[in-house]
Amino acid sequence: MVNNAILHVDMNNFFASVELLNRPELADLPVIVGGDEQSRRGVVLAKNQVAKALGIKTAETVFSARQKAPNLISLPPNFDQYEHYSKLARKLYERYSPYVEPFGLDECWLLLREDPDPEATAHLIRDEIKRTLGLTVSIGVSFTKVFAKLGSDYKKPDAVTVITRENYRDILWPLPVSSLLYVGKVTAEKLGSIGIRTIGQLAETEVRFLERLLGKTGRLLWDEANGIEEDKIALAAEKRQVKSIGNSMTLARDATSIGEITGALRWLAESVANRLESARLNGQTVQIMIKDNTFQTYTRQAKLSEPCAKRQEIFEKALELFNLNFDFSVPIRGLGLTVTDLGSADDPVQLCFEDLAKLQTKSKVRETVDALNERFGKVIDIGAKDVRIVGGSD
Repeated sequence: MVNNAILHVDMNNFFASVELLNRPELADLPVIVGGDEQSRRGVVLAKNQVAKALGIKTAETVFSARQKAPNLISLPPNFDQYEHYSKLARKLYERYSPYVEPFGLDECWLLLREDPDPEATAHLIRDEIKRTLGLTVSIGVSFTKVFAKLGSDYKKPDAVTVITRENYRDILWPLPVSSLLYVGKVTAEKLGSIGIRTIGQLAETEVRFLERLLGKTGRLLWDEANGIEEDKIALAAEKRQVKSIGNSMTLARDATSIGEITGALRWLAESVANRLESARLNGQTVQIMIKDNTFQTYTRQAKLSEPCAKRQEIFEKALELFNLNFDFSVPIRGLGLTVTDLGSADDPVQLCFEDLAKLQTKSKVRETVDALNERFGKVIDIGAKDVRIVGGSD
């Protein structure tokens, strides 16, 4: 292993594992974190190892998951707790390297410079996370970001996998091509239709042929499969300018009713709002992405009345966009929700003309009340919600 190494740290079953910290008596039962089960619209956000072994998958409905495990324990999400543990983990990583790049709440890349034994460092991190936070992680150690992530996925839970320049062909090339970071279902099917089903087959394909087939993505995937990558990991302390915050999901089954869409959009809005609040950002524009079951993708966007990071307002705007622009003539396979036009939540609020007019009206009312009180004594009191007569006679 070269002295400069990249680690990918993946916190195992993160949401469910955090919930079980306070409910250890549930550890041997199938546990999920999910949405509203009664409406049959809630989806599985995370599951523990017991639930995973029973075939329960992220993004399937809670109703479907219970058919696989009648004794399923479904817990509501607690995003403040997940954010808290995510921050604690990142602070721990920063003790080992100033180069830490988050990849969602539960994953991070670390760059170890001139480390004589990066595998030993990975084990130290794994042991410290378990000892201090009570959580387990899987860590991939390699020479590219993609290979490090493949390493963290290779053996779970609570494991370290080392992918070197000498062994990556033996370990990674037999894996399905869909294991690569940027290979979705459509790309995997397109490659599979011409006989490219493993990472190794992709790596040994003529790169110009892949470029003709997939455009720029063809070159990107060929580089990934061959361990060629420009690995830039920013300093953890470096403040990066964020242009948008969003999440997307593939539904467990194609949606054909607004009820199935509502639950998914509510989860996406919750997730995006939490990330906005964590970054102390507000957003002005809500954008939704819809992928139907023919893999056609559409986006629509609209502005909020004012910049905000409120879950309900983001959800309502997203649902409004869906109702105005989409129907179920073709079933819906995937959803995405993004908030753009970001600004600091600490900045002064920019008021529109209507807001200014309301403020001016309130100001004039208060000036009049102050004048009356000064002349006749305190006869009128303006409260937070109402105006009361406190003196004088009928």
